[in-house]
Amino acid sequence: MYKRPLFIFLVFYILFIVSSPVKIPKNDIFNKTPSDAVLTGRVTQYPQIKSSSVNVFLKILTAGGKPARGKVFAKLPPGTDVNFMDVIEAKGRIDKPFSVSILGNFDWAQYLENKNIFTQLNAESASVIKPAPLFFRAVNKIRKDILQIFAENFDEEKAAVFSGVVLGDKSSVPDGLSRQFRDAGVIHLMVASGLHVGFVAAIVYFSCMLFGLGYNWRLPAALAAAGIYVLAAGAAAPLVRAFIMTLCAGIGMKTGRNSGALHGLVLAALIIILFNPLSVMETGFQMSFLAVFFILLSVRNFKINPKWPKFVKTPAEIFLITLAVQLALLPVYTNIFFRISFISPVANIFLVPFAGFLIGGGFLLYAAKLTGIAFLFKAAWGICYALVSAFIWLVKLFAKIPFAAADTPALTAPAIAVFYICLFFVYNSNIFKHKKIIVGVLAFIMAAAVFINPFKPKNYVYLLDSFNKSAVIFNMDGKTVLVNNNLDGEILGKALFSLSRRKADLVFAPKEFDFASKTVKPFLDIWPGEKITAGGFNAEGFWGVNAGSSGFWENSGYSGTSKDSMSFNITGSHTIFTGVNFIKFDGEISAAEKNGTAVRKF
Repeated sequence: MYKRPLFIFLVFYILFIVSSPVKIPKNDIFNKTPSDAVLTGRVTQYPQIKSSSVNVFLKILTAGGKPARGKVFAKLPPGTDVNFMDVIEAKGRIDKPFSVSILGNFDWAQYLENKNIFTQLNAESASVIKPAPLFFRAVNKIRKDILQIFAENFDEEKAAVFSGVVLGDKSSVPDGLSRQFRDAGVIHLMVASGLHVGFVAAIVYFSCMLFGLGYNWRLPAALAAAGIYVLAAGAAAPLVRAFIMTLCAGIGMKTGRNSGALHGLVLAALIIILFNPLSVMETGFQMSFLAVFFILLSVRNFKINPKWPKFVKTPAEIFLITLAVQLALLPVYTNIFFRISFISPVANIFLVPFAGFLIGGGFLLYAAKLTGIAFLFKAAWGICYALVSAFIWLVKLFAKIPFAAADTPALTAPAIAVFYICLFFVYNSNIFKHKKIIVGVLAFIMAAAVFINPFKPKNYVYLLDSFNKSAVIFNMDGKTVLVNNNLDGEILGKALFSLSRRKADLVFAPKEFDFASKTVKPFLDIWPGEKITAGGFNAEGFWGVNAGSSGFWENSGYSGTSKDSMSFNITGSHTIFTGVNFIKFDGEISAAEKNGTAVRKF
């Protein structure tokens, strides 16, 4: 497998993409920003309906009546009726996407850039000038009808879960419930993926068998149904990957060639990144392919004893697959979400099969609605209500188990490298003579890499700025110090986590934070003009100093409110002065980046 030219090409192509700087094409619509514009473009994903706008992604066809290229995130006026694959005309203002790029926190502009989108349109008006082709209109209607059935017949929570599990639409899932799914380690069940594609293909395949259709009809019908489902569920990377793998398997069965699921996975990855190279930077792409790659290795290298009874064998297989997924995605969980689920391998034993019944129930409810027979629909609704109620109850049960999940700082690059190298050999341990010993040693090294997390970054100063609120995080003399000027604690916690730090050794802030080992409170523990020693550093307090276009000025005077601010001169092996919107490192000034992160390393 690893010597195949296609696999080698994929690896080197991904390395090339990751190491290459992002370049915006000269003919991209971005080069016309900022300006007023009349654009025409094709809607490439299902619209997201918000209270203040209808949000869509557009592939641009013309700008001002002239041919143009590029992709745009468009916010259309509320109530605009558009569908997937419609061609629309929109008039409004195009500009760079608004960005608040704070260390360790979500960056909207970066998220769009990973989708190869560099422009945002705030539209005053929009209308469809060419409806989607008939096939896509039919798919759109199926999707809308299914979502509408859920919304009209269940409360908000149950409808949201059905929409997520059946079609991967998580837009209406309440934040609290979403967190419970993550803590239980089953958030992947709310993303339409290989489980769903395989389920749809299997239903249609065996339905065709029941009706006596021959093999030459069953397989094409199953693949066609899977393809329609992929489109109805949004054609995201996990779905496209699953469908291409299913298609490859089907073609292999038809031609009598077994090229292997791993080859199908490689082909799927290659097709996706050839169409959009920046897909490799998307979290969804990374999670989907990493998970499936290690699932396939697990199935191939770790076999359950065939003599075990089925009621033991099936849970054991689910446990091994879930364990493979959790291990494969652990660095993603730690470095993107800063949280991991410990209960996931157990929770998935129960909830993965349950999700299959829920998917089947959702399609059953839709089929019953199509018949127009009231009692049949009520019977299907009763089954679905019981299923979704039990499903949600189980998710909440697993999520509230003590130590089900925990916050965790990001792993360092060396720790991630050691972890994945060891994990790769664990799941290819059949090449070793003493498999059990090798797996044990590698597992120990992986655990050490995660818990020790060596080579944490040090000797840096970060200045965070968000809507005129700021903070400074620096590491000097082996200690991490944070000076806060009204930034939210959750934002600061994520910033620390991204630096592989669970806690700051010393925090200058008006209130206590969980991540602070020691807190110095301005106007309580230290006043302007005072000098103290804290955490091994000498600190002197000043009134809050701001840098303006005409020089520096102090925010002097005490009111007892959040408007009061202080600056600090902190001395260790170096001297760092923390202004409100600048820092001074050994006398050299560095200004803050508006709604961004400035960094200095030493």
